[in-house]
Amino acid sequence: MLDYNKLTEIIIDSSKQKQKGIERNIEKELTKILFSDKPISVITGIRRSGKSFLLKNLYKKLLKKNIPVQNILFLNFEDDRLNNYLEIKELRQIYEMFLSHADKNSPVYLFFDEIQNIPAWEKFIRTIYDSTNHRIYISGSNAKLLSQEFATTLGGRLLEYTLYPFSFKELLNFTKIKYENAFERAENKTEIDKFLQKYISFGGLPETFNLSDKSKVTYRKSLLDKIIINDIITRFRLQSVNLLTDILYFLEKNAGKLISYKKIANVSKTNEKTVEQYISYLNTAYIIEKLKKFSWKTKAIFDKNKKFYFIDNLFCANADIEKKT
Repeated sequence: MLDYNKLTEIIIDSSKQKQKGIERNIEKELTKILFSDKPISVITGIRRSGKSFLLKNLYKKLLKKNIPVQNILFLNFEDDRLNNYLEIKELRQIYEMFLSHADKNSPVYLFFDEIQNIPAWEKFIRTIYDSTNHRIYISGSNAKLLSQEFATTLGGRLLEYTLYPFSFKELLNFTKIKYENAFERAENKTEIDKFLQKYISFGGLPETFNLSDKSKVTYRKSLLDKIIINDIITRFRLQSVNLLTDILYFLEKNAGKLISYKKIANVSKTNEKTVEQYISYLNTAYIIEKLKKFSWKTKAIFDKNKKFYFIDNLFCANADIEKKT
């Protein structure tokens, strides 16, 4: 079992902010309710989109408002020092130890980053929420975080926020390029055009902004490998890794085109049900979004042709580059 000194080290290390960023819209929304009793705040989204950064910013805001540091439990469940404590029983023990040192005259805040690594975490969260006035913030990189059974367990106790990669406007804010009026846009047109081309080619994941184009392709492969292995293969116990990567590559080459599960099944030499299931896993991991064909005709709702878009251009704009490297 962890002792309190070790726990405080993990909390401090987990909450450290190593780089500067910008305040995003979701952070502004969460800041408004930071000091009020609200439902559980759940932040989901693809890996490396900035969820941990967001939670750390909220942590710093609490300290600036004189919330006692011993009243903020901040745990990142991908910290290797917590590998032996990824069960509800151990989590409960850590929580009770933390609580025994908290200031009873001040509110308590709980930040749980990548909480989906704890089996049946939702039961623990529900118990804490129903029995205390603690403010609870949780994050995860997998849509399984809010599957139907979890939503049922938590009932109406949560507010969900999905954090996407940077929009182009957020990228300009990050690079401090002014664009608010026609004069600023005209003065900075060259810089704006340059960053637009980079955004179209490599998307808006924050960690790529200071990388070379070649390093961005390497980063893309590394991130995809982690998502595929951790968020899909391991979680859903898939046997055919090659089929999943082949379907992903097909979607990369046909992003935004009308396609059907049947067409993908024919190309990949499998059946439609398997294709649909594998694509649902990619959607669950926030890699792709599925759009149905729009029509005023009701029967068109059941059209089997769909369009698939990637959550970020990094995952589709450079498929050929990666194949060649």
